[in-house]
This record gives sequence, C-alpha cells and structure tokens, in this order.
Amino acid sequence: MYIRRNSEQTLLEVSRSFPCVVVYGPRQVGKSTMVDYLFGDRCRKATLDDLDDRTLANQNPKLFLERYGWPLIIDEIQKAPRLLDEIKKNVDAQRLLWLKENKRRELMYVLTGSSRFELQEGVSESLAGRCGVFELSSLSQSEKYGAEGKLFQPEMEAALERERELPCAYRTRAQVFEDIFQGGMPDVVTGESQREAYFRSYVDTYIEKDVRKLVAAGSESAFRNFLSILALRTAQELRYDISCVERGNRR
Repeated sequence: MYIRRNSEQTLLEVSRSFPCVVVYGPRQVGKSTMVDYLFGDRCRKATLDDLDDRTLANQNPKLFLERYGWPLIIDEIQKAPRLLDEIKKNVDAQRLLWLKENKRRELMYVLTGSSRFELQEGVSESLAGRCGVFELSSLSQSEKYGAEGKLFQPEMEAALERERELPCAYRTRAQVFEDIFQGGMPDVVTGESQREAYFRSYVDTYIEKDVRKLVAAGSESAFRNFLSILALRTAQELRYDISCVERGNRR
C-alpha cells in the first residue's frame, strides 16, 4: 500500500526547476517508492544495489549513462561516486543545447541515496547549482492518518478547528505515545513488518553499512549506548543553542 507524502508537490516543483534532482534520507523511509510513484511512468530506472550495474557505473560511468539514456532514476547513487562527474557533463551539455534551441529545461536524472554524508560531499563538488536537493524523512503523523497539511497548530482555536477537519478522531495521551513508540517507518506503519524485529534488524544494518565508515571499529558498543540515550529523549524538547548548553553546564 502506497502512503501519499505531503512533500510530493514540493518534489515535483523542484523537478520542474532543475534537470537533476537528488533525494536523500535514512534507509527505508520510502525514497525509492515515492520517486517511482512520481516519475516511474516516464523514467527508466537503475539501482546500484545491482552488482552488474554498480560495476559498470564505477568502471565506465560514461557507458553506463549511454546505456540507460535519460530521463533516468538512479537508486543508491553514493555507491558509484564517479557517476556524478559524468552526470555533470551531460547536464551541462544538454543545458547549452536547450539554450541554443530556446527550449525549456527537462528533468534528466533523479538520484536517490541513503548515505547522507557521502552523497552531500559528492553533490556539492560535482552538481552544485545543477540539481535540486530534497530530503525525505520517515512518515509524519499527518501522512500516517491521511490528513493533508500539518497537524500542529500553535494557537488553541486553530488547533481545535484543525481537529474538527481531520479524518482521524481525537487521540488520547496513551494513543499519542503509542504513535511515538510505533514511529514512522513505512514497513512498520503498514504492518508489513513487526516493530521489534524490524528495528533490531534496522539498527544492525545501519551500523554495518553506514556507521562503521564513520567511527572506529571498537566504538560500536559506545554508539549503541548513544542510540539508547537518544531514544530516551524522544518527544522531549531539543535545543541546539550552544549558549543554553554552556549555561546548563555552569550550573
């Protein structure tokens, strides 16, 4: 079952402004699903999870792009960083052609990736100014319950009016905490996966594929403890103001 995302319209607007769009975010939040839903009917698709495609993309990125042409969706683009330079060349050449022929820009490439640090570095070096960057998170409450727009309203009267408009009924505190406990990962929300097993596997996969690239091998236990501490702060106020932290430390 596909769950409509509130950010679909924003992504479509971005795709009309740039010949290349980059969609990144955590694993399993629905990037590929949303991209395929919005662009799959007019774009070919390649995934770099496929060993043959990944090998070709890394060894001969020009041939890889010639093989698939455009418009093209490329999943897990961070697994073939050499592709970004070749995409840049194709985008620049096509933009000049459009300019000479006085044609509107078209969407050429939709790139998705789950390793934010690797992807941001590559995009900032190769595709700066040539692509629209879009971040996708897990499902929001409004997406989970099919409510258009944002659920939160800072003013009480507006909040009560918004509540009357919603398709979901009033939720008790226990139900709200159950929502928080469930989270917003699509496979859990749709009932495809059992929560405990899903998140246990998710953390193991995340550490194996992403974290070990950033932290020392002996720090895995410390990182798991760090995740537990963060989990205890779920739904608590988070302040990024360093001065507040410094004042708290002095106290």
